[in-house]
Formats: sequence, C-alpha cells, structure tokens
Amino acid sequence: MRRVIAGLDPGATVGIALLSFSGELLLVTSKRGMGDEEIEKAVLSTGKPVIIATDVPRPPAKVERLASQLGAIVYAPPSEVPEREKESIARLYGVKVDDHARDALVAAHLAYTHYRPKIERVVRRLTSPEFVEDVIESVIRGSQLKRRVLGEFRVEERRQKRQRKKDDREVVELRRRIGELLEEKRRLERELERVRRKKTLARGEVITLLEGELEKVRRERGEYARRVGELEEEVNRLKEELGEVRSVLERIVEAVRKGMLVGGPETVEGEEVLPGVVVGRPKKGLREKLVELLEEYRE
Repeated sequence: MRRVIAGLDPGATVGIALLSFSGELLLVTSKRGMGDEEIEKAVLSTGKPVIIATDVPRPPAKVERLASQLGAIVYAPPSEVPEREKESIARLYGVKVDDHARDALVAAHLAYTHYRPKIERVVRRLTSPEFVEDVIESVIRGSQLKRRVLGEFRVEERRQKRQRKKDDREVVELRRRIGELLEEKRRLERELERVRRKKTLARGEVITLLEGELEKVRRERGEYARRVGELEEEVNRLKEELGEVRSVLERIVEAVRKGMLVGGPETVEGEEVLPGVVVGRPKKGLREKLVELLEEYRE
C-alpha cells in the first residue's frame, strides 16, 4: 500500500489532508462529526499513514490516539503557525477549502517539509518507487540509513537479478513476436497493394462504361434536338397553311352571303379560291350564250 503523510485537524468538524512522499496532494477534505473509525477509513482508502501531523505545537489527544491505532508517528510544529503562512501554504497547492481542511493541509505540508531532506537522500540513492517508500518509512521511524539501505539493497539486488532474467526471457519472446508481426505486416501490405491494383482496374472499367453511356446520351440528345427542330418547322408550316385556309373560308362565307355559288369550274365561273373550287355565277350554256349574242346583234 502507498505510504502517505496525513494532516489532521480534529474537532466538531474534522479536516483531513494526505500527501505522498513526493509532496503530491492526494486528498484534502473536511466533514462534521467524524469518529475515529470514519477517519481511519478515509485515510486508509488512499494509503498507509507513516506520519500523522497537526498544525499546533501540542498535539491533540485525538491525533496521538489515531497515530497509535494506525502505527504512525506524530509530527507537531515547534510553534504556532501564523494565519498568513497558512493562507500561503493553501495557495501553494492551489485549493480553496474551509479552515479545517486548510489546517489539515498545513499540518501535512509542515511534516513533509520537515522530513523532505531525509526523503530526498533516499530517493537519490534508490530507484524502485516501492523500495524507496519502504526505506523512507524506516528512516522516518528512526532506523539508521546505512544499515537499512544495505539490508534492503541486498534484497532489492536479488529481486532485480531475478527480474532481469525474467525480462531477458520476455525480450526474446517479444523479439520473436515482433518478427512474426513484421512478417504479417509485410503480407498485409502485399495484399493491400493487390487489392488496390484490382480496385484501380475495376475503377477504369467503370469509367470506360460511363464514358460510353455519356456519349450515347449525347448522341440521343443531338437526335432529339434535330427532331424537335423539324417538328417546329412542320408546326410553323401548318400554321401558315391553316391561316391560308381560314382566309379562303372567310371569302367563301362572304360570297355565299352575297348570293354567289361555290362549285367546280365546270358549273361555276368566277374566282378560283382553291384548286378546283370556284366562287361566282352559274356557268352559262351554249344556247344561253347564242341568245345573248342575238340580243346584242339586234341592239
């Protein structure tokens, strides 16, 4: 479990703040009426407390009791912390909280600042995060750094040796798997190129087909345009003929109103309004013409 530094502000409203050994803020909160069990649960849900800190020189009984129950040591500042410094610490972490949570954060920060030199000495010598936290906890609790580090280093050295062997086997397996994946990649690239070529050919065939259809449509459109032109000429011609027929009919109707006859040239003499259609008077026979000539002679 991760080691943490806990700041605690006991009272009717309890403030709790948790920092990692690197100074990272893990939790800051407050709640009214929290009992010991609820406080322990809130702390242990984030990590194992190595230090329980307070922001007053004389640790409250509740802080000492919880430290004893959780197997942690107690930290208290040598003197009262001014309000201005408390506000400055809260701004350092960029949080806006009530006074109880703020005081808990101040307590955790002061404890971290106090033990920071020892923590950094350990960090400079070791690399494994879990191993570092074990050693930091031992140092904070008062163990001699050299003896503790040498003992833990031997354990860590054996562990790392076993891990390197395991890593070597994994590296071999990974290299083999990478080779397989590279071969699979090359195969897929070849397949993709084949599909692309096939797709390109298919696209060309489609384009050729579409161009043929387009040319056919263009020819049909030209034929339709020509036919439309012919029909328009035919319509105009028929309109002209219809006009002429209407004019003739009007002349025929007018002639009938005047008592003239409409017939063929063999029976009617006058104006030929249509081929084979004459408007005028009845055509006289030979007898009638002789009578007219005799009358003219007498005169």
